[in-house]
Order: sequence, then C-alpha cells, then structure tokens
Amino acid sequence: MSLKEIFYPKTIAIIGASDNPQKFGYEVTKNIITNKDDNLTVFPIHPSSEEVLGLKVNKSVLDVADDIDLAIILVGQRYVIPVVKECAQKKVKGLIIVTAGFSEINEEGRKLEEEIKTIANEAGISIIGPNCVGIINMDHSLNASFIETPLKGSIAMIAQSGSFGAACFYTLSDQNIGISKFANLGNMIDINYSDLLPFYRDDENINSIGLYIEAVKKGREFYETLKEITPKKPVVILKGGRTEQGTKSALSHTGSLSSGFNAFKAAATQAGALMANTIGQLTSGLKALSMMPPAKGDRVAVITNAGGVGVILSDELFDYDITLNDFSEEIQVKLKEGLNPLVKPTNPVDTIASAREKEYYHATKTLLEANEVDIVIAECVIPTFLEMKSDEHIKGAINAWNDTGRKKPLLLCWMSGHLVEKPIELCGQENVPIFLEIENVAFACHSLVHRWKVTNKLK
Repeated sequence: MSLKEIFYPKTIAIIGASDNPQKFGYEVTKNIITNKDDNLTVFPIHPSSEEVLGLKVNKSVLDVADDIDLAIILVGQRYVIPVVKECAQKKVKGLIIVTAGFSEINEEGRKLEEEIKTIANEAGISIIGPNCVGIINMDHSLNASFIETPLKGSIAMIAQSGSFGAACFYTLSDQNIGISKFANLGNMIDINYSDLLPFYRDDENINSIGLYIEAVKKGREFYETLKEITPKKPVVILKGGRTEQGTKSALSHTGSLSSGFNAFKAAATQAGALMANTIGQLTSGLKALSMMPPAKGDRVAVITNAGGVGVILSDELFDYDITLNDFSEEIQVKLKEGLNPLVKPTNPVDTIASAREKEYYHATKTLLEANEVDIVIAECVIPTFLEMKSDEHIKGAINAWNDTGRKKPLLLCWMSGHLVEKPIELCGQENVPIFLEIENVAFACHSLVHRWKVTNKLK
C-alpha cells in the first residue's frame, strides 16, 4: 500500500494535463503547481501538447526519465486501461483515477474497474478512485484535486463524494478553519476507509477525522479498524443512504449499494465513533474535537445575552442527555460581582441585552475557573444599539479563555448574520472555532462529551 507516495510524492505525472480552463486536466495541474513546494517535481503528460502552464509536456509517462511516485489520470474512460498499463510498465507507485464512467454507470463499467484493479495489483500499484476529485495534503503543500485549496489545519476527512468534501472545506474556510488531509475515494476499487484510517491515526498533524460514507464494502474489517482508531483519534461519521431513496442515489453516484443504516450506526457507535446527521453537525463536531482541549466531564455552563436563545440551547442539549446543573452558592456570588444586578446567576446565565465586553469576560472567566464546570458555551446575538461593537463580546470571552490558560473547552455561538464578520475574523486570528447556529454548537458540545465518555470508558 503506497499511501506515503500518494500523500507525500516527490514526483507526480499528470496524465491528461491541459491548458484549457474548461477541462479538469487544467484545474488539477493548476492546483498542484500553484501550491507545491520546491521538493515536488511535476510532469504533465499529453499526447499532442508541447507545454502546459509553463511546463514541458511528455507524450507518455514512459517518456519521463525520473521515477514516478504518483500518477493522476484525467483521460477519457476508453483511454484509462492503456494508460494504467503504461503506469504499470513505468512502475508507478500510486494512482489517482479522476475519470468517471465506470461502475456508477453500468455493468460494463464495473468490468473495466476489475480489469484496472487486476493490472494494478500485478504491478503493486495502489489506486484511489476512479470517479473521484483526488486528494489534498496541506502538510505537504499538495492539492492533487480539482477543488479549491483549503486552509491548513488539523482536521482530516475521507469521503466517497468529492463535492461533499468541497462543501465542508469551503464552509470551514469561511470561518478561517483549515484541514490537514482529504481523500475522495470515489468508486473505491482499491484503497478504502480501512486503509486510510490507520494512516490518519498515526499522523501527528491530525486531531480529528471525519468520514462521509455511502457504503462499506468490507463491514467487519471496517468495524475492527474503527475500533482500533477511536482510542487515539476521534472519528465523526455522516452516513449517506440511510433511506431507500438515499440508497438509490448512492448506487447512481458511486456504484455503491448502501448498507443498512441502523446496523451501520450501531456498529460505528459501538466502535467509539460519533454519528452526525447533517453537514453542519459533522463540521461542528470536527471543529470542536480538533481545536478544543478535551473535556474532563459533562457539566456544561451557558452564557447568553438573549434569554430565548439560552432556552433553545437548553432544549438542544437535553436532546443529547446533557443537563445544565444549578450553580453552587459560591459561583452564584462570584457571578453577581461582575454582572448587572438584574441578572439571575442561574444556568444559563442570561447577562441581559445591556451586557458588554467586561460582563462577558467576567462570566466566562468565572465559569472556566469553577471546579463544577467542565465545558462553557458562550452565546451572543450581537447588539445593534448602545454603540456596542460587533466584536466586543467575543473579545471578552476569548480573553477570559486565554487568561485561564485554555484548559477547558469554550464553545462560541454567535448568531447575527452579516454582523458576525468581525467575530469570525477575530476567531481566525485567535485559532478559536466559532459556531453560527444553536443546533450546531449543541452538537459540538455533544461531541466533546461523547469523546470524554469514550476515553473514560477505555481507562
């Protein structure tokens, strides 16, 4: 299994490279040469071009004098098998087959996949795809895909859908949050989840792992692998094809017959993974698990400047069996010292609409320092009155977290549409995740509590 050569190649052949911006061969070539470091050598391959994006073109991979670690195939479907044979002759170590038109289309396409796999297996070549967007390794300055380059971070993902991964990364980038690695498996004729999970587990740059799954071809192997991964790295899974309609869509998307959802969910949960139901939940869980210190318990305290928001969050947390305990008399007294006399020191703490930066700092610091609190959630509907600044409340909360050593998780939920621009910018500068919906910050909290339970059970 040549995963190192695929994610950390020294040489790449782009078979089907193009100067035409309307072709995938252009996008992949552009992404690779735009982001690559000086240690990577790129060889564009095209039978009739002389130059692509300033690089000299070879007509075949066999014309390249250097050894090739990774070849990316972007040619038409009928040319894929001849190209794979040339790669086998060249002794290429890894292949990414972007080309579509195989088992997701018909039985003839499935037979072509089997032939490709036979050729590759005999030559000792590992394959990602076909029918995929490629891979990304931000720790190697490598975007070997045709999707936009994300920011660098500590989240990793494996997905059967490339556009699904793109949707997640674009959302995270808008919040100044990046990723470490991404692999779109497509039709998954060779490399699968069970191959990549151990690779991610042993990667020190990865703090949390997200999976988008339509089908698992080797269920028992996947379960056993997942059970080995979760003690070291948290895994959040979104399963596509949980309904009959979704299963039908999965079959036409990647040629995968989606496995039974209830059985899958039970097995994944038993193995220690966390199941998400939406993209928002998946990205929220990954953000919290990647960027927050681990929770040391399930005692949650909430701060808000909008009472109704606190009520809704209380309901959302209750759905995850997370209850908001009453504060001790000692904490109530400390809270009162820095808040408006009208504020009741209950959980949630409704600081009322007139609260400013200093009140948020005081409440956040008090609860982070309290032995009876394991996780703090600070919510805010940004005021548009009393000459308040849009980022002053979040400054108060973040400063309190910094001043207490970032020892406990602090989840920030700011729900204010266009007014949240400055808070997002500040969170990016401070390397703090921000959540824009109540239901997603509740799931983020659930993720931290779930992780605490999993690690506590192991101990």
